[in-house]
Amino acid sequence: MYRVLKFEFSRMLSSKLMLLSWILSVVFVLMDVWYQLDLYLNDINHISVFYKWMGVTASNFGSTYFMMAIPLLAALGYSWTSSSDRSSGYIIQILTRTSRFKYFFAKFVAVFVSGGIIFSSALILDFLLLSTFSPTFIPQPELLATFIDQFRFCSGLFYTSPYLFMLLWLLVAFLWGGSMASIALAFGVFIKKKVITIIMPFVVFTAQAVIAGYIMQKEIFFVKWLLLELCWKDMLYTSTSAATPTEWILTNVFGIIGVSLIVYGLRGRKYECL
Repeated sequence: MYRVLKFEFSRMLSSKLMLLSWILSVVFVLMDVWYQLDLYLNDINHISVFYKWMGVTASNFGSTYFMMAIPLLAALGYSWTSSSDRSSGYIIQILTRTSRFKYFFAKFVAVFVSGGIIFSSALILDFLLLSTFSPTFIPQPELLATFIDQFRFCSGLFYTSPYLFMLLWLLVAFLWGGSMASIALAFGVFIKKKVITIIMPFVVFTAQAVIAGYIMQKEIFFVKWLLLELCWKDMLYTSTSAATPTEWILTNVFGIIGVSLIVYGLRGRKYECL
């Protein structure tokens, strides 16, 4: 198993599309940082970096477009190999050297990690760059600079231990990125064209946003007096206008991972024309 995992991770880290995906995410980060720096230099928005970074808010073109594009970027890194290995016949060579379970397991892990790296590393870079000119004082609830309250992800930590809050959200972001890549991986065992495979997470997230927006307009689901957030795209940062409790976010992200893993595993197990 170790040798197969090592092989898949080696392919992932040497992938040019993995590098391209990371470069594109850096472009969005630089757009966000440039916008925030311009405000800072004009004596506007001198609030703590914990309010500004993309893990908390999507308040400008860079961060907003990044949250829209991340399903595509997460899939671009390495998930396309589930399609290309089959279409090129490369999978046949691999399965003559190792078991089917080891191959599919190692592929899932490598693809999941690739998506997680793309998303979480972009947030880390954004925070570090913003920290070079933004203050880092502990957020204060009375400032009303964010929507984060008791109905948002780990809100208690946000106002008491913001660095721990940041680390926990980076872990959640890693899971979100991995879930996006796993969607593409699941489609890849049905679709042989890798271009289509790559765009499928973006299509799924866009379709889900439309459906969730329609349901939210009906104002059916509430947490106490606050409307429950249903759109996955708006769960990618913590300061949303609707309620996003910790357990609700984790339920959604693990649900995506679980469904993708089940589809991928069953298809891989039953697919005979490898």
